[in-house]
Amino acid sequence: VRTTIGTASTTATQTSRDRVNRGLFVQDIWEVNDRLHVTASGRRDSNSDFSTEDTGQLAGAWQVVESGPRLHSHIGRGIKVPTYGEIYGSTTSPGLASKPDGVRVEQSRTFDAGLEQAWGPVRADVTWFEHRYKDLVEFESTAAGNSQGGNAVARGWEFSVDADPSKRWRLHADLTVMDTNVLATKTTGTAFVVGDELLRRARLQSNASATFRPTEDLSTRLGMRYIGSRVDRNFGVSSSGLRERLGSYTLFDWAGSWTLPDPRWKLFTSAENLLDRQYSEIIGFPSPGFNAMGGVEYLHAF
Repeated sequence: VRTTIGTASTTATQTSRDRVNRGLFVQDIWEVNDRLHVTASGRRDSNSDFSTEDTGQLAGAWQVVESGPRLHSHIGRGIKVPTYGEIYGSTTSPGLASKPDGVRVEQSRTFDAGLEQAWGPVRADVTWFEHRYKDLVEFESTAAGNSQGGNAVARGWEFSVDADPSKRWRLHADLTVMDTNVLATKTTGTAFVVGDELLRRARLQSNASATFRPTEDLSTRLGMRYIGSRVDRNFGVSSSGLRERLGSYTLFDWAGSWTLPDPRWKLFTSAENLLDRQYSEIIGFPSPGFNAMGGVEYLHAF
């Protein structure tokens, strides 16, 4: 990968950088029996901007008894490579490459465990999870630039219910309850505050949908999305970004499709934010209001 970083108005401050990444991925799935399944995977990445890193995951599912509860769990490690801007900075703001610690990857460790149970056409699942983040990239100020040292944790519960009361109806609902906490930071800014929550992570999130198929060729879906209150930074009040709480919002979406008598042709349409709700995902940046689209799809086999 090659990129050029710098200002768009002049080439005097621009610089060209290269990044080479080589990786190897391996995965295996074991079906021990009809009720026990195990998946293991691993990956090795060698990147020119950092040393070799190994990641992987182990997941399993066990049906305790036939038609009984299903236990599932997952553990894994992931990485995220800092961006070119974070690594090399600019003429006025130093990047990670200029710091004594050099460049490291952002790391995450994840564990979850849950229970799933079905009662005829209804299936419910409850899962507990914990994500731990290490060496997060932090920006303190133009003079200080970027550094790494942000550690945080996010943990909580996920609940979901799916139901198929008939061939024409499919219902879904889920709820996520999550608490986040900054454990360590190298900066004195407002992006990472020890003991406080992570930015833009809502404690409550929920989705619900109802899909109706009056015929095999016609389908319509109504969906709802709820995002609870969360902390963000307001740079309009303070240049350092005053921490403020964004309000919650609920959005409704709709989608439909119709396969014509000639099955190669399909008409589809969708509408987002049906009630034209005014909301912000980021302070200072209003999100789109009501919008709709439609189209035609044609499938042809060669």
